Amino acid sequence: MKKAVDTKKLTEKDLMVVGIFTAVYLIIYIMTSCILGVIPIVSLTMTFLAAFF
Repeated sequence: MKKAVDTKKLTEKDLMVVGIFTAVYLIIYIMTSCILGVIPIVSLTMTFLAAFF
């Protein structure tokens, strides 16, 4: 009999996919910010600070 495989665990492939999508998102975000003339770190900081106020 075959053993049942637990598919709810996080694998290396899942972490790689998350890393790739994060990198693509950041590249698109920074390119868009540069085109619009916004400093990317300031907009990220303001978004983070807005959550607290």
